Amino acid sequence: MLRVISNFSALKVASYTTGVRAFSVGNVSLLQTKNQNGKSSAAKKPATKKTTKAAAPKRPKKTKKPTKKELTEALIKEPKKFAPQTYALFVKEMSKDKALYSGRVTELARICSEKWSSMGESEKAKYHKEAEKLKAEHETYLRQWWSTVDPDLVALENQRRRRQQGSKARLMKDPFAPKRPATPFMLYVKEYVAKNKNAQDGQGIDSMQKLVKSASEEWNHMTATDKAAFNKAAEIEKTRYKQDMDKYRKSHAA
Repeated sequence: MLRVISNFSALKVASYTTGVRAFSVGNVSLLQTKNQNGKSSAAKKPATKKTTKAAAPKRPKKTKKPTKKELTEALIKEPKKFAPQTYALFVKEMSKDKALYSGRVTELARICSEKWSSMGESEKAKYHKEAEKLKAEHETYLRQWWSTVDPDLVALENQRRRRQQGSKARLMKDPFAPKRPATPFMLYVKEYVAKNKNAQDGQGIDSMQKLVKSASEEWNHMTATDKAAFNKAAEIEKTRYKQDMDKYRKSHAA
């Protein structure tokens, strides 16, 4: 009779505790536990910690492109800069007489031009007077409008125009605000042009561009001592501008 124990000679009881039995077969260890129902089950292996990868850096958000509506619709309605001129008032009055022309604009323009050229100054006087009156009224209206408009809204409208038209955009600008101070270079150019304007051959834009180019070359070769007078004059301009702007803002806030 063979002993059953001999078949398990390699099996050794390593340890025994309540509810836990550990066996070792060679170098392999087996753990058994009893669950709540009394059944044995293999013990779970300890969970391995998952290595967390470093979070990738967030990409910067893309600038939201303005919609077509935002580009085309003005945020603020800008008033007309100029009142009707003398000749425009005359044309407006002539256009009311439908018997003078057949309705074509070109025909009306020809008739008005011929009529205006044949009129004396006494006949034109009433149109000049009306134009001066409308100009004064329009200036009063513009001053009132610019004194009450929100400057932040004007800045946003100018930003919209830059997005739509780029460098060619016509920006809104308060015509009654104090003039910005000139830089030292601009003061020098003004003086240079005044001195050399008569010596320059030709007239018009080309002539002025040549003068400014010559002034720029002269300015680049000037020493700090030579520029000192213009720098001082520019500082005076800055101080004057600051004082004028303070007065202008106070008058608008009142």
